[in-house]
Amino acid sequence: MENARLVRSLKAKRDKLLAKEAEVRAAIARDLHDGPTQSVAAIAMNIEFVKKLMRGHARARRERAGCAV
Repeated sequence: MENARLVRSLKAKRDKLLAKEAEVRAAIARDLHDGPTQSVAAIAMNIEFVKKLMRGHARARRERAGCAV
C-alpha cells in the first residue's frame, strides 16, 4: 500500500516538474523572440538600409563627377 502511494506521489512530482520545464522553455523562447532575435532583425534591416543609401550616394557622386568632366 505504501509503495503504491509513493509511486503515485513520485509520478505526480515528475508530472509537475515536466510541466514546469515546458513552461520555462516557452518563457525562454518567448524572451528570445521578443528580445535578442528582434534586435538582430532590426540591426540587419538597418544595415541593408544604410547599404542602399551608400550605393545611392556613390552613384550620385559618380554622376556628378561625370557631369563635371
